[in-house]
Amino acid sequence: MLFTEARFVLLVAGCWLSFVNVPAARRSAVLAAWGAAFYLLYAPGSAPLVFGLIVTAYVIPSRLWTVPASLTLGVLAFYKFETRSTGVSSLATTNLAAGSPVLLPLGLSFLAFELVHFCIERKRGHLGDVTLADYLAYTLFFPCRIAGPIKRYPEFQLALSGARPGVDHVYAGLMRVLIGVAKKVVLADVLGLTVGEIAYANTPAHVAKIVLAYTFEIYLDFSAYSDMAIGVSRLFGIEIPENFRNPYASQSIQEFWTRWHISLSSWIRDYVFLPFGRLAFTTRLRTAPAAIAVLSYLVAFLAVGAWHGLNASFLLWGLYHGTLLSAHHVFKRTVAARLAAYAFYDSAAAKVASVAVTFGFVAAGWLFFLTDDPHQALRLVRLMAGRP
Repeated sequence: MLFTEARFVLLVAGCWLSFVNVPAARRSAVLAAWGAAFYLLYAPGSAPLVFGLIVTAYVIPSRLWTVPASLTLGVLAFYKFETRSTGVSSLATTNLAAGSPVLLPLGLSFLAFELVHFCIERKRGHLGDVTLADYLAYTLFFPCRIAGPIKRYPEFQLALSGARPGVDHVYAGLMRVLIGVAKKVVLADVLGLTVGEIAYANTPAHVAKIVLAYTFEIYLDFSAYSDMAIGVSRLFGIEIPENFRNPYASQSIQEFWTRWHISLSSWIRDYVFLPFGRLAFTTRLRTAPAAIAVLSYLVAFLAVGAWHGLNASFLLWGLYHGTLLSAHHVFKRTVAARLAAYAFYDSAAAKVASVAVTFGFVAAGWLFFLTDDPHQALRLVRLMAGRP
């Protein structure tokens, strides 16, 4: 686990000592330099590509923002396609496709979306003057490069400019890192032992147990890495966004996506879902807003699936969630409005039932993550239903 490796700890210590012992005006340069060192240490082979994408997005004029944005997304798509056979037992690990000589450059999935955000918002004039040091600190901030969260430049710059690292920050940061390590080692990895039984699962109860274990493993695994990233950032007095807020307590699939991988879902909302919806309203579909909403959900969550990997399982998982969100949208506009008249609709029992139903749909969707073969996923569904 990278966050607990001795060389990573030494890297953080060196960066922290440099950061707290220079004037505030030079702290961006310190973070940029140590971020570059992180890439040279952990991914020297892909460092030139990563540095090239970062520099390109900065030096090309904002009026030509589509050039660096398209280049970045094109590179991401290439690597996602070349590593499409990768299974996801841990969303936070570097993707290595079995039998493939191509590696997904470290942190590229997160960096790519940060670069596209930067290109778009600079073109919109929302970023003001961006110094090279501030930009490099944002793009090379290594605590977020392993497993996110996906940062936004204005929020990061505000957090960096207001950073006042002290004893309280160090204590809070270390506690958050320890929480993440415990979630990963004590909980997620132990649940992973049960998930490993998937190869010989042959009864509905066995498959259900594995799916339930994986449902919590994937949450604990990914949120653990977010905890560690947030904790390391806090050592520097920098607050980065929370990425998970008790997602399995959601009462609807829509609420789930405001609690799960928040930095990704909000990015997709702002740069895929809403723009596609606005574009659709300029077509003949403008007289059918419900159809626009459905199409927007499907397109947006196809993008979410593709971000995880360009293979059939991830794409089907994205379409599955897009379909659930579309159905929820239609339900709210029709059935829910009528049910609201009944007292039971707003009762505690109804809320518990909503959480249970939402959890069930989300857990079922993780079957697509358990295997990179859609046929195998469908076999597991049939097995759970008692039809081997």
